[in-house]
Amino acid sequence: MTQQTTDPDFLKRVDDHIALSNEHIEGANGARVAMSGTFAAARFTAWMCANSDGSGERMKARREEAVRIFTDEFRRMFEESFDDFANNFERYRPDQA
Repeated sequence: MTQQTTDPDFLKRVDDHIALSNEHIEGANGARVAMSGTFAAARFTAWMCANSDGSGERMKARREEAVRIFTDEFRRMFEESFDDFANNFERYRPDQA
């Protein structure tokens, strides 16, 4: 079961983050906005790990596991999103078709 099906507020938070990125893209380079969002997600996730691990030593011991889990999840989410945009390009970007 995925986050999307277990957390009713999941998509609302996703939409809120996308809306903020869309605000930032006005007059900015899209790649820079994307990298800012990626860095923010990485910082927040590391902070969340710090709060749940309880100590720096426990964090260090779980580093490889955390990197693997979050890297795998990012890759899965990115690949799903990438394929969705590629397969539905005309629907998402009718001005570019």
